[in-house]
Amino acid sequence: MDNSDFVMVFSSAGSQIEANHIAETLINKKLAACVSILPGVTSHYCWKGKKESSYEVSIIIKSVKDKFEELKKEIIELHSFEVPEILMLPVVDGNEDYLSWLKEVMA
Repeated sequence: MDNSDFVMVFSSAGSQIEANHIAETLINKKLAACVSILPGVTSHYCWKGKKESSYEVSIIIKSVKDKFEELKKEIIELHSFEVPEILMLPVVDGNEDYLSWLKEVMA
């Protein structure tokens, strides 16, 4: 496993309870090594032709590329939003000790 195998996945949830449930499920199924939850986000967006804003909880998931499809499927199944945010970004580089830990957890 090299650095190009690691990914960060960004999502959001409608509540802290939903975000915690998603995080616990992803960790329990070994689809993520770590999930960080950031409450208190207000999102502004267009939905079905109307400007909207809503309270959300941001979710940052640390994982590996080969688990992304299963991770994405799990989030879609657990999520209350009609179209949940699920964005995968590659990890280009990072703290080698952290990446070693991530590799160990995701093995």
